Amino acid sequence: MVNVVSPRCQAPGCTTYPIFNIEGEAKGIFCKAHAAPGMVNVVSPRCQAPGCTMRPNFNFEGETKGIFCKAHASPGMVCIPYVRRRQRPTTA
Repeated sequence: MVNVVSPRCQAPGCTTYPIFNIEGEAKGIFCKAHAAPGMVNVVSPRCQAPGCTMRPNFNFEGETKGIFCKAHASPGMVCIPYVRRRQRPTTA
């Protein structure tokens, strides 16, 4: 079955979801394989430090989403995905 609802990479014949475009644009037009040099991921969240393009994983305990990458995290911040994995119930 073919997905006709979600956008697709603009490269001919590619069916991958697009997340890359020129900095400042809101929607992706190419997938990683077909992105031109200089294109960046415009869909995924980024670290809030100025100029940083890393994905954010760190925030204070009790928060649900990361706001800083490891390099820009303040002392006392924890890795949110790690905390979530730790809180999952174990199955026997």
